[in-house]
Amino acid sequence: AELVRADIFVSVTAVPNAYINYGTPNQQMLGRITAGQAREWIKIGQFGAGSMMPKMIAATMFARKGKIGIITDIRHLKMALKGRAGTIVMR
Repeated sequence: AELVRADIFVSVTAVPNAYINYGTPNQQMLGRITAGQAREWIKIGQFGAGSMMPKMIAATMFARKGKIGIITDIRHLKMALKGRAGTIVMR
């Protein structure tokens, strides 16, 4: 996304959103979040190293540059691009 100077980075995955406390009774779907929030959750290990972690890192790094990082599935992609679905990471 950076090489083509895109304003939005999208990671299309198998789930509509990223979650914290995934798989627990306290599971929480992430909608709009800041890059700062995402960095804190990454730091404390909220995302699986082989699954959501690399997606969150990429979206967060992109958002830190004043752009938008989106994580969603193909079914919700159109709505996510309009800011109405998925996990949207912003500065």
